[in-house]
Amino acid sequence: MTIVPFPFDPSPSTLWTLHRNGKVASCELRFVPLGHEVRMLRNGSLLMSRIFPTEDEAPAWAEDEQQRMLDTTGASRDSVGHHS
Repeated sequence: MTIVPFPFDPSPSTLWTLHRNGKVASCELRFVPLGHEVRMLRNGSLLMSRIFPTEDEAPAWAEDEQQRMLDTTGASRDSVGHHS
């Protein structure tokens, strides 16, 4: 039996970064075998991950999550990027 590891995207794209009270929330987009994965991180630790079958769905969901966080937490927007 041969075990073949899943390909891993070594360089995810940062979609956005937010700051509040010395904490940093960020969102990354990665290519994974099942599609496009959006990872939400707090201070570099994974909070949640969601996989989308198409590239268009992932950043749209991430933008909605960013707006929700801005509306509910009072965080400040550090930078907004777009996936490459």
